[in-house]
Amino acid sequence: MVRRARSKLRTGLLRQLREDRAAAAAEERLLGDLAGAALNRRFNTWRVMRWHFVIIAAWCGWNVLGPLQYRFDPWPFIGENLVLSMEGALAAVVIGIAANAGMRVLLGLIREVRDIAAETRAEHVKMQRTVTDLLAEQRRLAAILDARGPT
Repeated sequence: MVRRARSKLRTGLLRQLREDRAAAAAEERLLGDLAGAALNRRFNTWRVMRWHFVIIAAWCGWNVLGPLQYRFDPWPFIGENLVLSMEGALAAVVIGIAANAGMRVLLGLIREVRDIAAETRAEHVKMQRTVTDLLAEQRRLAAILDARGPT
C-alpha cells in the first residue's frame, strides 16, 4: 500500500512537472522553479492537512490510550511538540493555499494582459500600414498636382 501510494505520488508529481515544463517553456523558467511549483500545488492542500492531523492524532491517541506494552513512544512523549507542529503546519498550508489561489489569479491577469498586448501590437502594425499607405497616397497626389502646374 505504501509503495502504491509512493508510486502514485511520484507519477502525479512527474506528470505535473511535465505539464509545468511544457507550459513554462515560453516563460523560460528553471527546472527548480517548476519542481517547487509542482510540490507546492501537490502538498498545499486540505487533503494533505487532514492526513497530517489524522496521523498526529493517531500517534498521540495510541501513546496515551493504547496498551502499555505496545506504546512505541510512552509518556512523556513529544505530544506537545506534535500538537504545536500541527498548528504550524495548518498555518503553512493555509498560507500556501492562499498563495496558490493568488498565483492563479495573477497568472490569469498576466495572460489577459499578454493577449491585450498582442492585440494592441496587431492594431499598431495595422495603423502603421494605414499611415504608410496614406503618406504614399499623399505623395502620389502631390506629384499629380505638381505635374499639373500652378493653378
